[in-house]
Amino acid sequence: MQHPSPHPGADPVSADVDTGNTAAGGRLRTPSLRRTLIVTLALLAVGVLLLATAVAPGADARPGPSRSWSPAAETETVRILGIGEFSGALDRPVGFQGELRDGSGNVRPAGGGAHLAATIGKLRDQADNSLLLATGDAIGGTTPEAALLDDRPTVQFFNRLGVDGVGVGKRELEKGGTHLRSLVTPGCRTDEDCRTDPPLPPFHGAAFPFLATNAVPSPDAAPTFPFSIHRVGDVRVGVVALTPPRTGDDDSMQLSDPVRALDEAVEALRFLGVETIVGLVHAHPVHGNLDPGACPEELGDLDVTRDLNPAVDALVVGASGGPATCRFLDAENDERVVVAPASHGRSVTVVDLAVDPATGDVVRPLTAAFNQTVNLDIAPDAGTVEFIRQAKAAAAP
Repeated sequence: MQHPSPHPGADPVSADVDTGNTAAGGRLRTPSLRRTLIVTLALLAVGVLLLATAVAPGADARPGPSRSWSPAAETETVRILGIGEFSGALDRPVGFQGELRDGSGNVRPAGGGAHLAATIGKLRDQADNSLLLATGDAIGGTTPEAALLDDRPTVQFFNRLGVDGVGVGKRELEKGGTHLRSLVTPGCRTDEDCRTDPPLPPFHGAAFPFLATNAVPSPDAAPTFPFSIHRVGDVRVGVVALTPPRTGDDDSMQLSDPVRALDEAVEALRFLGVETIVGLVHAHPVHGNLDPGACPEELGDLDVTRDLNPAVDALVVGASGGPATCRFLDAENDERVVVAPASHGRSVTVVDLAVDPATGDVVRPLTAAFNQTVNLDIAPDAGTVEFIRQAKAAAAP
């Protein structure tokens, strides 16, 4: 049975049904049935990874010769929207984390949950088919509503936005598997039991999967998945997410080599017939760019942007130090879009993938990308304004 989609055109494998969490634009999300289906997807993913390895025991997951870009008469556009390093910033932060440079070189205020929701709504309205993703470091931050309420308002806000998948970053690793599990399965059943932060709505957990392609499965590990598959219009889109291994993090979240893990995930996705693949990458700060339209060269020097499997058609990079809109050559000398959203909800990256419907391949020369600043000159989303008011009231002494 196919359930209603959270927003037009996007129908993830983990189907959605109506919930008490209101999405931007009036749509509703619920994590309960979605979580059950996600568990099924996780079991399928593990089985496919094993089967793909068994079918080609010595095969390199990277494709062979450079592909020939010969699209069908028409391509289908799939819009990928990206949020980066949100850090629980429901309110626009004071200082540089609430500012961006405009096209004239002037630094202007940007961000805030209500304006982010309004911006995403407008970007969705411009496209028939879209997918909304977020890089790691989505949780955390020092605002009272994030710190005092254990990131629950951030997850509820992402449910409202209709986020389709979230990567794992430094903050998720630092907080550990137990904390992440509490955000996915809070352990309550009824609305009354789940109303932990009044006047906020009951908290039923994340209505989206946390993705960590190179996480090592274990009984104590956080509930993450190696990849997700979404039907966006007539196109199946695979999403992978990489987090470089770190030392000193919670032992319940062990990470393997990201490049090798990605190769295995790509092999599994292609075994399942998925050719359109988007990667979420958690990086480390390498530049201080404030211009969303610029491409800092340092971003292209990162191993994660240079060496990743060329089957990944576009990369959304978080925590690189600032926004960026780039095109770099992959290992097969094909141009690949690499974008970085500004942190704290100050910009939304937009990648319009041109997909050949006959093959599912992305026609990269026809793919467009830009970085939309979350400006304050548009009307804020009214529902989000009220939600933030409730979050502040819940966190008040």
